[in-house]
Amino acid sequence: MSFRVVYDHYRKRIYAFALHITESEALADEIIQEVFLKVWIHRSKLPAVTYFSTWLHTIARNCIFDALKRMAREAAVRSKFVAGAPAAINSVEDRILTKENEQILQEAISKLSAQQQLIYHLSRHQGLKHDEIATRLNISPNTVKVHMVNALKTIRAHVREHTGLELAIVLSWGFGLSGF
Repeated sequence: MSFRVVYDHYRKRIYAFALHITESEALADEIIQEVFLKVWIHRSKLPAVTYFSTWLHTIARNCIFDALKRMAREAAVRSKFVAGAPAAINSVEDRILTKENEQILQEAISKLSAQQQLIYHLSRHQGLKHDEIATRLNISPNTVKVHMVNALKTIRAHVREHTGLELAIVLSWGFGLSGF
């Protein structure tokens, strides 16, 4: 059985499962990518798998749990940050932080490939959905999703490297950007 056939057959089920648990379309899309990447990486084990759908469901469940753990860690860090922050922050300091954070985000975006930058811009700044971007760029929606997942990973890593904080916290400081 080809990988594409397997992907087409199970993608909607896994997406629905991930969306139901995480309540996030973006996270569900990331989980789909992660699940099928793991299937591809472990394809040599497939002949030994007796119940493929059960095996795939277990991979999906574990990816969802990992995502939920990651979200919980980010929320814990965010709550520690908020609890430790003074009630009123000097507006000058706030503006400086915002400018610094915007600069860090722009640096991260500049590290993306030209295609990732274009797709990121169309998604985050113009508000287009993956299918709309795919149609506009004459590429598959799956390609759009892969580029977005990779772009967001690059951005998160850059922000984490330069601030020591998770992206969600930095974005809550007031970038004015939506979509994360």
